[in-house]
Amino acid sequence: MQDGEIKKGSIHPTTDFGLPTHELSSVRGATSDLNALTFHTLIDNTGQPPAHLSSPAGPDSPSLAAIADYVLLNAAALLYVSGRATDWKDGVRLARESLASGGAKAAFEGFRDTSKQAMGEDVDVKIVEDDGGVAAKNGFVKSWLKEKRSKDGSNDGSGTATPEEK
Repeated sequence: MQDGEIKKGSIHPTTDFGLPTHELSSVRGATSDLNALTFHTLIDNTGQPPAHLSSPAGPDSPSLAAIADYVLLNAAALLYVSGRATDWKDGVRLARESLASGGAKAAFEGFRDTSKQAMGEDVDVKIVEDDGGVAAKNGFVKSWLKEKRSKDGSNDGSGTATPEEK
């Protein structure tokens, strides 16, 4: 939607996002444990594919590179439609920067910890500041996560920020 009007069209991974195309079989999932391993490999930005992923992709096997491109495409689309990226390729650039800087991992950990706290688990949750997307746009999501600290600077574990941190 742009200016209140829904636009229809088509997009292509190579033309619009600057990403290669891949066979669907190269991005298929596996067991929940293997999918989690793939996910952590991506957000840890190690570049070393786990043993269950081929490198390069085979005709019937998933690959880390193909899955990474798929993740970048989806993240880029979200960044673009949310107004955080100027176009699809800028979204890919921002998503890559977030993975490389550790921002994607920090954002995931903040979400994970907040979810655990909501379920009643005792965790040290970080507060996500609403900065209008500046940190994510610059690829430094880490900068908008901060630990909750008491006035003396120690982590109080209360789940709330001190007035100075708000």
